[in-house]
Amino acid sequence: MLDARIPRHVHHRAHRHGGVVLLNIATGTWHALNPSAGALWTRWAQGVGFESSVIELADRHPEVSPEKIREEAGDLLRDLLRRGLLEPAESGVARRGSPQAAPGRAVPSPSAAVTTALGPSRRPAAGATLLAGCCLLVSLLLLRLPFRITTAVVARLRQATGRREMTVSRAESAAMAVRHVARRYPGRAACLETSLATVLFAAASLRRLDWCLGAATDPYRFHAWAELDGHPIATDPGHLRVLTL
Repeated sequence: MLDARIPRHVHHRAHRHGGVVLLNIATGTWHALNPSAGALWTRWAQGVGFESSVIELADRHPEVSPEKIREEAGDLLRDLLRRGLLEPAESGVARRGSPQAAPGRAVPSPSAAVTTALGPSRRPAAGATLLAGCCLLVSLLLLRLPFRITTAVVARLRQATGRREMTVSRAESAAMAVRHVARRYPGRAACLETSLATVLFAAASLRRLDWCLGAATDPYRFHAWAELDGHPIATDPGHLRVLTL
């Protein structure tokens, strides 16, 4: 039995190649595990003990001595505990529900999605531009707070707007207005800021868009986007979804 468990603030998804992506929403930091470390993490998340997981990994890699695998697994475990990605089993209340160790679902391809990219650029209406500017400003302010507070605010907005989802055309217009404003912003306004601003734009209209955080692999690239009914708005397909708010 492993004397450690995954805390509630850590979300994770496994990729097909065996690597695992971790998101610590308490700090807003991402971590990527290679296939060997990902295999250990996945088994630990499933409740498999340290020694059993080492034996399993050694069986898969007979070219490496079990002692070397055990040593590196111990280093990994200590590092995960130090970074707050695992916690001692006796601390606090166990996380509800089963750990998210199953392979993650990628964002649908363009043929399957309602929309994945904006059409030809059009200048947004003045009212939409003003609202987008306000939402981008709020987004920038929220992202300066501890990330756990940012995600809590977005989750509360989700509750406040209920199930009133936007139409596809309105969601596209919101994303277009935010990007129009972001291009003129002198500071950083990348996917994290613009996707959150798009979600806030919807909330200001008492409509809901989901805010998604995830990654692409080979190489690892972390990404954020807005979704409508499970389909991405104005983003490239193929990202591994780790957290949806």
